Amino acid sequence: MATGKALAGKPCSGNPRFASSHLRSWHLPRKALKALAFMSVLSLAISAAGAVQKKYLDFGWQYRYIPPAALLANADKFDGTAIDGVSIYLNATNSDGQVFSFVSHPQRWEREAFVPQLEDLRKIARTPHLSESMFAGFKAPVKRIAWTDDKGWENFANSMAVLGWLGRETGIKGLWCDHEDYHGQRQFVRLPSDPPYDELCKIVRRRGAQVFGALFKENPDVKLLWCWFMTFYQEYFTCADPVALARRKEDIWPAFVDGLFDVLPPTATIIEGNEYGYYWNYKAFTFYRAIADQRRVCPQLLSPEHRGTFLQRVQMSFGQYLDIYCNPKIYLHRDDPEEGSQVERFRRHLADVTEVSDEYVWFWGERHPTVHWEGVRIPNVPDLSKTWDEDIPGLNEMMLATKDSDRGLARRLATLRKEGRLVNLVANPDCEPRGPGPYPEPYSWWHAADNTNSTCRTDLTCGYDDTSSIVLDGTRNSSLILDVKGCSQGELYAVGVAAKGENAKFAINFKKDGSWRWDRMTVSDVFGEPDERGWKTVMALVKIPDGVDGMSFLLGSMKGSPDERLWFDSFKVYKLFP
Repeated sequence: MATGKALAGKPCSGNPRFASSHLRSWHLPRKALKALAFMSVLSLAISAAGAVQKKYLDFGWQYRYIPPAALLANADKFDGTAIDGVSIYLNATNSDGQVFSFVSHPQRWEREAFVPQLEDLRKIARTPHLSESMFAGFKAPVKRIAWTDDKGWENFANSMAVLGWLGRETGIKGLWCDHEDYHGQRQFVRLPSDPPYDELCKIVRRRGAQVFGALFKENPDVKLLWCWFMTFYQEYFTCADPVALARRKEDIWPAFVDGLFDVLPPTATIIEGNEYGYYWNYKAFTFYRAIADQRRVCPQLLSPEHRGTFLQRVQMSFGQYLDIYCNPKIYLHRDDPEEGSQVERFRRHLADVTEVSDEYVWFWGERHPTVHWEGVRIPNVPDLSKTWDEDIPGLNEMMLATKDSDRGLARRLATLRKEGRLVNLVANPDCEPRGPGPYPEPYSWWHAADNTNSTCRTDLTCGYDDTSSIVLDGTRNSSLILDVKGCSQGELYAVGVAAKGENAKFAINFKKDGSWRWDRMTVSDVFGEPDERGWKTVMALVKIPDGVDGMSFLLGSMKGSPDERLWFDSFKVYKLFP
């Protein structure tokens, strides 16, 4: 029975439709799953041009043995994954009968050798889940090329030109680059046989311009994703004088990058992939720290004219190592479960990586394939019997939900519903009369002491999907509050509410031991367009920050006035993982 006085007015119950400001409306049966229809996502990673849909690239041992034709034949198996592209390994035979695959090998590449693959590559570039694929081409040399060897560097530049031509002819987006010294040749460190350091840096810079100038001439729109662009030597980021340290190490990679920037066209994209992201941890905010370190230190290693270019033109990204989440406990490279779930541990890391990366996130895997390949032999993957998703159950859905707010999160909510695990954590979501006060429990109300016109009460004649709601009158310096307790760092929630009134404001703030943590970032979002009854909805994605144990709805008016009236109803809080 109502204890608060009902407000007069026409009943507002009706069609349970949630209109989102970010998703198209969904029409669902009453009491079925109204939350699925009003979901918008707060993005903490917004580029200067606006929000960018992040893209996931899948690299690893399996692709070394997948020629373009086999990749196409198995393309439909990537449906249902979050993958947007893979690494394409090129193998061809030149006119001398030499087989080659990486541009840093000494053989001279010839365009004619790749003509039979052109049509398959064009189809890959147009195929969903493969359209962002990149050639695995630029590698550290198997045998060191002397910096004074004109013929050797001419071959290198020619091979890069062939890769540029292949990308332009087929639509393949770019190159995956890895100059790690797997063969111990020390190509990008001065050796005693090289010219003196300062003289050598000038030569190296010319070689960088020579090699990448050939690539950019053929394909000025190419994207270059590096495992390590300027981040291989981590000690630079903790050194008081990284330039002096680079000189003492006789590191000539920065000079090579100077040469790249000398010829960089305005349409090309450079992506710093920082492979050390394999081992970093969301709890310590190391991904955010790495972005700051890279933008602070890396430009110092370059010539003054290119420091601004680095800041303006280099995208940030990170790699993620899938094996960490399924390796046996005896392995050094293993991460412990979170809340008993390996996929939840991975999700918390990936959430940070996806937020801070400008556009791309890449994955490396060795133990399993991504799909069950047919028609191809893969000799070096340890366990072909399981895909990554089969060994880490829920991996695909988690990656979709983390990357893609529309499809991924809707899919996650639908899965929870199907499994009977979609639980609204709000004790009285429909604002039914409870308790002795004028407004229902467990809600609370705050207003400034000088706001004597403000009231908060239950309205039994107007609701979003029934006939009850909470109404605020006199909204100046007045807020409706709902606490959600028992939260911990890294957890992910879908949080929403319905409102009626022109200036309704939605915000989520955080608490620790019942006290407000105003030093933690407020989550805000805007309500969608009102339905025919004047109700509008919002749902935000809320990731719990560190140092808190609860979150709170803080609802009121964007403007606030003594005579304004707002209604709130249909509160939703769903924990999305694990």
